[in-house]
Formats: sequence, C-alpha cells, structure tokens
Amino acid sequence: MASKTKSVSIVVAIFNVENYLDRCVLSIVNQTYKNIEILLVDDGSTDSSSILCDHWHQKDDRIKVIHKSNGGLSDARNAGLSRATGDYICFIDGDDYIEKNMVEASLKHAINNKADVVIFSNYVVSANNQKIQHNIHSSQKLYTESNIIPQLLNECIGTIPSNKSDYDIGFSPWGRLCRRSVLVNNNVCFKDEHILIYEDLMFLLDLLPVITKAVVINQPLYDYCENSNSLTRRFDVSRFNKIKKQYYYLKNNRQYNKLIFENSETELRFKRTFIGYIRNAVTILIDNHSLQNVRLICQDSFTQEILRNYPITKLPIKQSLVAFSLKYELLGFLVALMKLKKIVKK
Repeated sequence: MASKTKSVSIVVAIFNVENYLDRCVLSIVNQTYKNIEILLVDDGSTDSSSILCDHWHQKDDRIKVIHKSNGGLSDARNAGLSRATGDYICFIDGDDYIEKNMVEASLKHAINNKADVVIFSNYVVSANNQKIQHNIHSSQKLYTESNIIPQLLNECIGTIPSNKSDYDIGFSPWGRLCRRSVLVNNNVCFKDEHILIYEDLMFLLDLLPVITKAVVINQPLYDYCENSNSLTRRFDVSRFNKIKKQYYYLKNNRQYNKLIFENSETELRFKRTFIGYIRNAVTILIDNHSLQNVRLICQDSFTQEILRNYPITKLPIKQSLVAFSLKYELLGFLVALMKLKKIVKK
C-alpha cells in the first residue's frame, strides 16, 4: 500500500470532450488511492465540457476547475502544472480514462524505489470499447543516473531498425507519474505544440536529463481511447512541414543535438521514429489520392536526409519496402503496397 501521506495531483486537459468527460472524471474520483488533487483544465471548450467540469467540482471537493481561453494541449497541461500542489503529478487527456488502481500502483513503485518517474503501460480502447493491452518493452525495471541517458532515453525515443514495432517504451506523458518538485525545480513543462508539433517528445527530452531514478512497469494502468478526430489521424502538407521543423530544431539546438545525434544508436532510434511519421503521412495522403504531395515528400531534403544512410534492409519487410519506395520515389509501387496493406488488414 502506498503511503497515504503522499498526495498526487492529476491534471486533466479538456477541450470539447463532453461525450467522454464523465467517464474520465469518474475513473479518477473512484481511485483506490484517495489522497489526490484533481485539476480539470477547461481549455476554452465550446461544448458543454465547461459546465460538466463545474458540476464535478460541486460533487467532489478534491476537484479544482481552471477555465481558460483556448491555448492548446500544452498550454492546458502547463496551467494545471502551475496550480498543482501534490508530491507527484500525472497528466490525463479528457477523452481517456484510467484504471481504478492507477495512482495506488504507480505511487507504490515511486515510493519503494525512491523514483522521480514511474512509467507504465496502457490499454488501447477502440471505438466499440474493445480493450487491447499495449505492452512496453524495457531492458530493465529500474534505471539510475548511470543509464537514464542514453539507455532509458533510447528505449523511449524509438527502436532499433530490426524491431517489429516503432517503439519500445514511447514518450507519451500520460503514461507517467512524476515527482512534481523535479518538474518545478528544473522548469520542465510542455512546449507549445503549435510551434513544435511533438510536445510529448520535447517533454521527455527535458525531463530525462534532470531525473536520478526511474521505474518502468509493464502494467496497463491507463486507457488510451482511439479517436477518429485525433490530429494523428489527419494529415496535410503543412503538418509534414511541422514534422520537418521539429527535426531540424532538435538537430540545430545544442542541448538536444547532444542528447540525440552524438550517440549513433540514439540517432538511429530517433530516425526510426521519424520514418514512422513520414510513413503515416504518406499513407493518409495516398488514401486521399494526393499523389503529387506524396511525390513532394519523397523528394524533400528532410526525407532524403533521414533515409540516406539508414539501414533500410534491416527494417521489417513491409516497412523496408515502404522506406525503399520513399527513398527512390517509386510511387506506383508505394500505392500498390498501401492498397495491399488495406486488403490484408480487412
């Protein structure tokens, strides 16, 4: 049993999630661990989400509501972080929910190991409420100062070329319990996703260098709900340009360049992640019959830079064929691959 003297702040970023909000908050107020502070951050919702937040505040005195003008996911999380008072903190998206023992289980590992961060796995919940356990793969359970950088960083940032999956652990902040003082004392917060598209990645790169101990548990405590309206399921060329901007920001910034590009394995894992982003972009554009934009992505210097010296042949066969097609602009073959993939999936 986790120490009841330790308090946990739970920050919920909320924007137009009226159909999911009750489910989310109910999963939090019914936690087996009761010493929690719940911050519902209404990021300028235009549906009934703001009203629902106020109703929950009236039901449970552990709930605080922050109403603010719309500033995006990062801004909402930062608003909650600035108001939080708990010993530990975690972040939840308003259209997701958590297992009833999430706080108790993760806090127990944090206290027993004197860890700054506890990383846990999740369920993926489909639109028809089917739950599939998503396993994370770490080389060990406990990481200390000697192997947080680069070992834990490597396993969070991407995978080696031969891995079937694009990631081992991943870098989503909702799968974490963090010691709040570490974030506050080191000014770790979320960067504006309107400027740098992958705010989760930036949060990870700012967090890992300042922690002294982390625990990874392959226990699904978070329920990530697939949402057809998610930004990750939509794509246009402007989004590709933001991905490109993110890559070069990290490469040209000394602080992040040192973390990623001065270690050959880290760089390889990092590029694997960005190959996945490009592959996702191309898949969506082909689905939308936007082949001219696919050609532009293939020809782009950013795409070519990532693929130029990457060991494409070591990738799983399907990914290897896609990467090869991207590198050599084989659009017809690329379209055929995507159509075959859809047929096989059906």
